[in-house]
Order: sequence, then C-alpha cells, then structure tokens
Amino acid sequence: MKKFPATALLWMLMAVMPGTASAREIQVYWTDNPPLICQKNGELDCVAGLLIKNAAKAGGYTIKSIEIPWARALGSLDKSPNAIFAATGRNEFTEKDFNWFFQVYSDKVNLFTLDDRVIKSDADMAKLEKVAIRRGSPFFDYLKKRDMLDKAFATNDWHQAVSLVAMKRVDGMLLTNLIGTTNLVALGKLDESRINRFQVGKISWYIISASDKPLSADLIEFKALMGHEKTQPYFQEILNGFKVQN
Repeated sequence: MKKFPATALLWMLMAVMPGTASAREIQVYWTDNPPLICQKNGELDCVAGLLIKNAAKAGGYTIKSIEIPWARALGSLDKSPNAIFAATGRNEFTEKDFNWFFQVYSDKVNLFTLDDRVIKSDADMAKLEKVAIRRGSPFFDYLKKRDMLDKAFATNDWHQAVSLVAMKRVDGMLLTNLIGTTNLVALGKLDESRINRFQVGKISWYIISASDKPLSADLIEFKALMGHEKTQPYFQEILNGFKVQN
C-alpha cells in the first residue's frame, strides 16, 4: 500500500474540509467604478479587473470576488492575509492612508468647463458656483485645499457629473483627464474644441491591501504576476478605448 507523507495528507484534508479557504485564493473586494473596476458576465472586468484575472490565471490562483461598499471593504481587508481592494486614488492627501499594493494607472485631475468659461487660476475657480464631483471621490480634497468645499455638487457617479456639465446645470466638474475628456465627447455629445481643462492635481489609481500588516507570501507573488507584461495584454487598449454607451 502506497504511503503519503504527513504534510500531503494534511493538505488533502484541508482541501475537503468545509469552510476552509484555499491557500491559492485571493479575495478581491471592489466597488463598481469603470473603467477602473467593474463586472461583466459575472466576472471582474475593466482595467484592474483584467489585471487581477490575468495574474490569477498566470499563477494558478482562484479569485473570490466580493462587491462591497468602499468603507466596509477597508475594514474587511484586515480579516484575510490574501485580501486586496480595487481601486483607490493615491494623491498628496491620501499618501499615508493605505498600503499601496499595485498601481493601475496615473492621470491628471482636471476641472472641466465648457465654451468660453476658461479657468486659468484658483481665483477663476473661486468665481464658479457649482462643481460636480462623484460622492466618495478623493477629488473633494482639491476643493478643500482651496477653501471651496461649498461649491461641491455631489453626484451618484461620474456619468451624472458629465451629464450635468453637458446640460450646463453646473459650472464644471472635477474628473481625471482621460475619463472626463472621453465621456464629455461620447456621453455629452460635445465637440472636444468646446471642452476647457484646468489641472488641479495628479492622481494614481492603486489596488490596496491591509495597511497594518506585511504582505503574505501569496500577495508578494501575486503582485509580481500583475507586474509581468503577459498579465496585462489589453491594459492601454482599455484605457484609450473606454467609452460610455448611451
């Protein structure tokens, strides 16, 4: 009769025990925020989603996808050594808040206005009445820094912000350059020559992990897999080609 080493038997028992998490499982907490992270046909999609899926496939990991509100996700990261959240903005205001696991992409943060409402300085910004910003966005910090929080008009998502600007129901909006420009043209049906941009800062979008503990061996490997060029074949294509469909 063939004998198995004790360690092999232990792994076999763990594999069949109910409620036991796989040692090769990555828990991915996320909040819908295309084109950064979204779900399509029941699977993670958009830029961060595809990076995660491709890394998991390359390393033989399984993904446990958990859609959850942003605030609840941050508390959940500490409960598992293999948990990550996609995605959070990193700028001068949030630099010390999280463990910045993996950078998805960086962009400018612009104040978008239309037609002859050209903004060239903070003094020009101060003359605006309402600026649309998505709820929960780190962009509120840019207004707070300029003592302009009273000008913020909170929207449910950036689709709504784009629509409000296009219909001139607000004076402008704060959004990243790529998403703002692309969707004022696509969703707002505006000629790009009508769009004005004033840079208020820079931001990088990151996948984050628990802030108070070192990375597990699995997450160290997973991070390396995400950084490998073979795990992100559609990265730039998604960023450049993303459009909102009416």
